[in-house]
Amino acid sequence: MITVRLPQELEDRLVAMCQETRRSKSFLVKDAIEYFLDDLEDVVESRNKPPTEFVTNEELRENLGFDECTK
Repeated sequence: MITVRLPQELEDRLVAMCQETRRSKSFLVKDAIEYFLDDLEDVVESRNKPPTEFVTNEELRENLGFDECTK
């Protein structure tokens, strides 16, 4: 169980979205937290992994197609 105080603007947006989606505040808040934590866990996991491959700046520019734009 958790209690959260929201600024009025955020509360208004949440209420509007509840009306639009016909979902409860609890449902939307739980869903938003789950989505946020999934993304944050991915970021933390990627920071903790050593890079598996290195490329030079030239290779990166070529792979991204920047060299074609400057020719």
